[in-house]
Amino acid sequence: MYQLIASTAMFLGGCASVPSAAYDRAAEENPPSYVAVADQVTQAPAIVDLSVTRATELGADRAGPLPPGIARVYVEADVNSLIRGSSALPPQIRFLADVPRDARGRAQKLKGGRYFAFGRITGNGELQLSGPASLLAYGPQTDSLVRQVAREAVAIDAPAPITGVTSAFHVPGNIPGEGETQIFLSTAEKRPIAISVLSRPGQEKRWSVSLTEIVDEAAEAPRRDTLLWYRLACNGLPNQLPASALSSGDPVNDARAREDYQFVRRSVGSCSAKAPLSDAPLIMDRPRDIR
Repeated sequence: MYQLIASTAMFLGGCASVPSAAYDRAAEENPPSYVAVADQVTQAPAIVDLSVTRATELGADRAGPLPPGIARVYVEADVNSLIRGSSALPPQIRFLADVPRDARGRAQKLKGGRYFAFGRITGNGELQLSGPASLLAYGPQTDSLVRQVAREAVAIDAPAPITGVTSAFHVPGNIPGEGETQIFLSTAEKRPIAISVLSRPGQEKRWSVSLTEIVDEAAEAPRRDTLLWYRLACNGLPNQLPASALSSGDPVNDARAREDYQFVRRSVGSCSAKAPLSDAPLIMDRPRDIR
């Protein structure tokens, strides 16, 4: 429902002058993780730095079905800057946002706050958020992370979403315990990714990733909290090496390939869970009726 096509246009200039007190200090003490930001950046054609000037909770008849403890709010905001996007924005925009309720049932306060909004520009000064987690409170650390991930996403060598494992094989070395496993991944943009795992007696296994179908001996394992790591950890590697990827016909070598694949998965680590989706899309039908 909320999946969008990534945009290639991008602007990473400085923000307009905004009072330093405009952002949520508490949010800055607990900035979002790399995964939380990458989840938003990789699915949103537009990223907007904005300051909320008005927030009005919608009644049940207009909000649509929502999870318990969630309110739907009509928002008007001043645009501070367009961080990423192919469409020009007016000085003010409006959109719908899903926010949590507190223990007393009151919707989270948005008015007066500064946020990053992730979504798509639909025209007439309207923005459709990508999903319920697509509004992040502004803070210096969050600002830096959003811009970092946005730059990674539009780089010429940016890793594409991984769609599966096409093949894997193990080649034993000349001495016991020595060998190399190569694992090839398919991507949404038809640009293969190659993983190499080297084993030598008395040494720790070494693995690396190349963004081509040719294994690069100078390649290294991706650092955590980079877009390549995110692609592998969050939407790239199945739990088990598919049997269809093995074609050597040698049970011993196939077993080593499976073992090395699991080594790569453990080395990559886990990805945090995605945010739950509500049943009602964040689309304004008649925003001008809300006054």
